[in-house]
Amino acid sequence: MRKIFVAEKYAEKSENTILSNEVAKLKKDVLKFGVELKTKEAKNLSKKDPVKALVAILSAENYASQVNTTAKTEQLKKEIYENLIRVKFDEVNENLGKKDYKSALSALAVVRNSVKTGGIEEVDGKIVSEEVENLQKNAYNVAVENLISEGKNAIKNNDHTTAFTDCKLIESYAAKLNKKVDIEKLRKNAYEIACYSKINEANGLLNKGDADGYATLNVATSYAKKANLEDLAEIEKIKPKAHDVFANYKFNAAKETVETDPGDSIVNLLLTKKHAKLANVRLPADFEEIKNKAYNNGINSKNQR
Repeated sequence: MRKIFVAEKYAEKSENTILSNEVAKLKKDVLKFGVELKTKEAKNLSKKDPVKALVAILSAENYASQVNTTAKTEQLKKEIYENLIRVKFDEVNENLGKKDYKSALSALAVVRNSVKTGGIEEVDGKIVSEEVENLQKNAYNVAVENLISEGKNAIKNNDHTTAFTDCKLIESYAAKLNKKVDIEKLRKNAYEIACYSKINEANGLLNKGDADGYATLNVATSYAKKANLEDLAEIEKIKPKAHDVFANYKFNAAKETVETDPGDSIVNLLLTKKHAKLANVRLPADFEEIKNKAYNNGINSKNQR
């Protein structure tokens, strides 16, 4: 088939009408043969491998459309879709038996597509849409069970990221079942692990004088509240250091913009003062000097407008 298309291109380039007509006739004959060949292939594969059979029958229809003829494929295609649905239902049941809800849902998606594309309503005396709905519910129930187990294992391994993801998926599948699943304990455990993870991260950053440690500690505080761990000693212990590091960060920022953006500098100075107080530390020795310069530059800037 590929060689015919190549010959067709060369014939067009040669601008030889006789050659083009001969190639066109040959192409038509080849396509007609292709229709017969692919239809026969689809018929042979219909029960053994309906996926390959479907590819073959669709190829036959494509070839037929190129020679403006109608391939008598409707009945065979219907049989192929029915066989495909049977195969996929078997896959679903097998996967559900192995508690593999992902593969089961994937197979059901193929069934739904086959119903829609092939117009199949009933197979072996069963209404396909009803069978899909029942199997889908079973898959969702398996998903919820699996994810709860997976979430608990994640907690044992201190993997809060996986636990959070599992909680979201559990809620999603439970909603599809119109069912409420109690995962509050699982979620709180995940927040507790996440909280301690962020405390360790914040501590490491603050020890290096990195102001990102302040933001990280705030995240840890948020997680602590969600885990019902109010006034956690580990957080309270490093709060002063966090405020101190953040105050220094803001003071350095104030000094950098005192000439170019005195308004921004004043805001950073106010934050410096606030966090120094929370850290119970003295303000930098040159704080007043920078403050006066910022206010003076701000006044001068307004006067020049």
